[in-house]
Amino acid sequence: MKESKTGLWKQHDFLKLWLSQTTSQFGSQIVLLGIPLLAAYTLQATPTQMGVLRAVEYVPFILFGLLAGVFSDRFLRKPVLIITNIVRSFLLVLIPILAYFNSFQLIHLWVIAFFFGICTLLYDVFYVPYLPTIINREDLADGNGKLQISASAAVIAGRGLAGLLMEFLSGTTTMIFSTIMFLLSAASLLWIRHREINPMKARANKKKISSEIKEGFFYIFKQPLIQAFTRCAILWNLAWYIYTTVFIIYISVNLHLEAVSTGFIFAFLGIGSLLGALLSKPLSYVIGAGKTTLFSAVLGACGSPFVLLAGGHGSLDITLLSVGQLLFGLGTTIYTINGTALRQYITPSELQGKVNATVRFLTWGINPIGALLGGFLGEHIGLKETLMAAIIGFFIAVSSLFFSRLYHLQNLKDVNTEIRGGADMIENL
Repeated sequence: MKESKTGLWKQHDFLKLWLSQTTSQFGSQIVLLGIPLLAAYTLQATPTQMGVLRAVEYVPFILFGLLAGVFSDRFLRKPVLIITNIVRSFLLVLIPILAYFNSFQLIHLWVIAFFFGICTLLYDVFYVPYLPTIINREDLADGNGKLQISASAAVIAGRGLAGLLMEFLSGTTTMIFSTIMFLLSAASLLWIRHREINPMKARANKKKISSEIKEGFFYIFKQPLIQAFTRCAILWNLAWYIYTTVFIIYISVNLHLEAVSTGFIFAFLGIGSLLGALLSKPLSYVIGAGKTTLFSAVLGACGSPFVLLAGGHGSLDITLLSVGQLLFGLGTTIYTINGTALRQYITPSELQGKVNATVRFLTWGINPIGALLGGFLGEHIGLKETLMAAIIGFFIAVSSLFFSRLYHLQNLKDVNTEIRGGADMIENL
């Protein structure tokens, strides 16, 4: 691992990882908006069908999430990252091929979304513990911040481009651009010269898979700060997937907005995310990491009610919805940067993969439930009423953080005692 005295931008392997993550994020953002737009505008999906689509993307996190975490601490991470990017490109190129032969249906989109979700699971679980092998632990907040800046730029460009391509070309053609991005990401990873230590060779003793899964759960629930972040994320994601499942249908059916306007609105999510990535470090320095995290969570939740102010007034609606997405992006990005850096800093190297996967299992495993619930509620009580229920959920999630000691946390070094305590707990397993 290279020293950071010259800055992360001068570390060649970090630059290559940054380039890979940037192109991967760009492709992902086109997919994240492109597939729901494809379902809503091209395939005319109902709220329930949209809920199923959003759910199948995250079912793999329930089925395979914990196993993926164990394997991420047993196997080399870079090869898995490369393979998942290549497979994602193959899955996406199937969409225009099926459309060309006039056989593209919603069931195909569900199947592709499921296998795409498996690849996303593996990429995410193996990527997070890979970063600390490239840079020093003291640089994790800075490294995550730099990666988040590029991710935010990808949200702006990727989601805006998805709306434009849907409007002027076709939803199926949009997927070709993502295919190219994932292939570029794989190529950038191949370029990294850093050689990982084989985790299997470094392991002093080999434990059963069930024991390793238990370690991940045990560590999270014995670390108060990680537990607080995880609890908030579960509640937030439940609300988020209720909200987003009906959001696109609501603005297309009730507010009569076109796909290009939808892409424009979601681009402001990226603008807010970019601002959040830029402001996270100085804000934490001025008021402390804990207060910054709490403030950003509240700010993110404040973006949710703006959709209720829109009433079919064209440009005014677009403005209100854009402001809401801006606040969403700004708040959640600052929160995510601080939360991820804290979890990576607290967690020992040998537990990084398992803890990350367990967090993903708990926080992303709730996503299918939120998506199905959003679709059910949208069809039975109404789209606007479902959005109102989700908004209440956002503020419940944020309020849960105020029962932790985040307010008194000034910087990452303040949690050193928790690191020692957590390590002792794992040894006693």
